[in-house]
Amino acid sequence: MRIYDTTQTQRWIQELAQTLNLSEEQAYTALRSTLHRLRDRMQVDEATDLASQFPLLLKGIYYDGYTPAGKPEKMDDKEFISKVHADLNNDPDISPRSVVDKTLTFLRGKLVSGQAEHVRANLPKNLEELMK
Repeated sequence: MRIYDTTQTQRWIQELAQTLNLSEEQAYTALRSTLHRLRDRMQVDEATDLASQFPLLLKGIYYDGYTPAGKPEKMDDKEFISKVHADLNNDPDISPRSVVDKTLTFLRGKLVSGQAEHVRANLPKNLEELMK
């Protein structure tokens, strides 16, 4: 057994790139940004539960720069989407709402049964719709 496995994380990024019709670099940025916004908007224990579902290298990406103090951050859906778009350099050719919707739908498909609903149930009402 290897200590780390890049294959699964790379597959996720490749699949997401196809789903989003973006480059792998853009898909990686969309995934990282969406995960960071989601993580920062969740209670610390819920954010940790979510991370347990990810491949090892994606867990590192998820926790990169994370400081649990002051979490969850206050953020509505428009701010969530705006921050993801900013991380994508506010590219006018990218629909930020579509990127967030498709990335979260992609993540739902990767989580074990019930985990996505658990995450959604623990988000504030103004963000629940993002995890539809």
